[in-house]
Amino acid sequence: ELGDPQAQYALGTAFLLGERVPQDATRALALFEKAAAQGQACAQCNLGAMYAQGLGVQRDYNEATRWYQLSANQGHADGQYNLAIVYAQGLGATKKNVAKARELCEKAAAQGQSQAKALLNSLRDCVEAGSSITDKRVDGRTKKAVPELAPTTLSNDHGCGLESSGPLPTLKDSSEAPHGVRMLQHDAASAIKHVLFCTGSPLEIHCPNGVWHGEEAEARFAKPGAKSKFRKLHLLKSLATAGEIARILHVAQHSIEFNIDNDSVDQRPTFESYVMQLGQFVHGELEPILRPLVEDRLMPYVRRKYNMPDAVACTALLRRYLPEERRVHPVHLDAHSFCTAVFGLNSGEFDGGLYVQPHPDARRREFVDLRRGDVA
Repeated sequence: ELGDPQAQYALGTAFLLGERVPQDATRALALFEKAAAQGQACAQCNLGAMYAQGLGVQRDYNEATRWYQLSANQGHADGQYNLAIVYAQGLGATKKNVAKARELCEKAAAQGQSQAKALLNSLRDCVEAGSSITDKRVDGRTKKAVPELAPTTLSNDHGCGLESSGPLPTLKDSSEAPHGVRMLQHDAASAIKHVLFCTGSPLEIHCPNGVWHGEEAEARFAKPGAKSKFRKLHLLKSLATAGEIARILHVAQHSIEFNIDNDSVDQRPTFESYVMQLGQFVHGELEPILRPLVEDRLMPYVRRKYNMPDAVACTALLRRYLPEERRVHPVHLDAHSFCTAVFGLNSGEFDGGLYVQPHPDARRREFVDLRRGDVA
């Protein structure tokens, strides 16, 4: 109330994350604006991120760039990193300038910014090759990345991965979004084994708009070193309707911008796009499709299955797999997630898909027969 920028920034962060106060992106934005106007570098960076991602405000890359620039001018590492993403992608009115992006990444990396360190190698390769990191086209359309909320200023892995030999969009819903690409050194087609689920049993999910009737199946995997303990994988068949899947795919193919910043798993471009962050839907076209899926069907099941009535959906993202971009997402653990759910979107168009690997030996991985609308 006295106008202290540090206090405004701290309170804004609390409202954005919902820490000890009701989550309110609009109030967070207003507090960040007050602190940023007084030169608070962290607030400037986060204000830029909110504009870039459309959190509490209409998405505006030009306004995001302005605040990133002000933050970077003060030597703020996250501001420098996010501004590097803007230059690498040519977001808004900013012209692509990979050399400038590399320069900013070097400054941020020198301060220990881990994402900048990871992105730097890709930028160096682009400068040496004389190309742009963002010249990826699908169906004649260039896909661009969205700068992310700076991880060090806005803080708030179950062995699975993805591998494919055809286009594979997937929707992943969890409390954090791991990224990821590494080509496996074996013939994937000859190594494919499928998870054996027990016979499905009828399932009812009571939601505000009625009762969803479906089928649930379960698979168990022996836990290494513990003969009497098992890891469990649950499969909900046709949780999403064919119409809902078709609408999701339509938006993904025509309105989604996919990130290319480096993955925390393998340090390769992610080709993913967040559609929910910090518990808020951030894509206007997908929200009316995903909200009933997540809130009326998925979350009631998770709360009941794991006896966790207060569980909430925090993060959801779409991943894209194309021959010239990404084919594999290596084994990793979603350690910061209480539960991770993966929706099947376009099965039948590729070989491979979601796999589980309950043992260090890669030959032990098993692929999940995830049909359109199924959720694992």
